[in-house]
Amino acid sequence: MERTLDVIELRKLEVECLIGVYPRERVTPQKLVLDVALETDSRPAGLGAGLEATIDYSQIAGELTFILEGAHFELIEEAAEALAAWLLSPGKVRKNLSRIHRVRVSIEKPEAMGGFATPTITISREPSDYKYEVEKSVFGNVDIIYEIAALGLYELRVAPGKAIPPHYHKIMEEAELVLDSGIKCQNEMMNPGVAHVWPRLLVHTYENVSEREASILCIDRPKFIRDDEIETDEPLGDRLLGCPKRYFGQEEPV
Repeated sequence: MERTLDVIELRKLEVECLIGVYPRERVTPQKLVLDVALETDSRPAGLGAGLEATIDYSQIAGELTFILEGAHFELIEEAAEALAAWLLSPGKVRKNLSRIHRVRVSIEKPEAMGGFATPTITISREPSDYKYEVEKSVFGNVDIIYEIAALGLYELRVAPGKAIPPHYHKIMEEAELVLDSGIKCQNEMMNPGVAHVWPRLLVHTYENVSEREASILCIDRPKFIRDDEIETDEPLGDRLLGCPKRYFGQEEPV
């Protein structure tokens, strides 16, 4: 008989973001309420193996908030699918001794119908529901987590000593969240949990100065356009124009 897995839950996570198909919804943020259940084996952590042996729900909450704020989904169905794909992605398997075996994602949109009713989507997914593609890059590897025409979600895996070359975009809007230590952004060391939303035409770069692979969670709107990754020798833009924001980690200046 198959053993029933343990469940770690995040309940009633509220996020203000742009979501919807109507013109007003594309310019006015509204609240989403997110519940997530992660099926896993919590025994190693319960027997004293520490945070590395389980799921850091504080970081998970920050990552999911970043995705909802940065992606500007049209449908809550899209949002739920993207969040589930991220939670079950290869990076989560690589970085957690306690693997996530199944997820349940529920999203409420309480303001959509003026309180008359609350639209809600709930999905349940397993790793076998997704096939993740990996692309080679000059800086390492890119895991393609979720792509539709309007947006793409990617894990940029920067190899030790490698850098994402200085570049800018004319078409894509890009938001990026540093996931690991050892990353420099615009030649400044970044603690994990800090994100930037890069204005078009602003030259930006990242470098991994550590001795291990380090990752960045990237959202492109629309999905990645290779010809719009324009490398340049022009000076780097002001990092503060990327509106840095902390989503998890130490409470230090961003």
